[in-house]
Amino acid sequence: MVFRTVTLICHYDFQMDILLHTTQEMKDLYYHWMKPRGLMDYIAYILNEREWEEGIRIDTIGIYPHTIVVKSLRIENQISVLGDIRKLAGIV
Repeated sequence: MVFRTVTLICHYDFQMDILLHTTQEMKDLYYHWMKPRGLMDYIAYILNEREWEEGIRIDTIGIYPHTIVVKSLRIENQISVLGDIRKLAGIV
């Protein structure tokens, strides 16, 4: 449940809006899979490929500015990812 922990901390402690970015075709699939598992609890909105919001991203590739690149969110990198988010957001 690292995803849920990271989104919870970013939402409550860092006061961030959490957005999920996917294709239009995948939006419903993501929502219906994630909602019953509590993974949508801190997600404000699901963006499709034509929508854009400036901000900090967690991704597997670093093609956007302010992107934290990780293969996956794991308990082993949770603290590191949260530290990177804190730095990019300018939170002391």
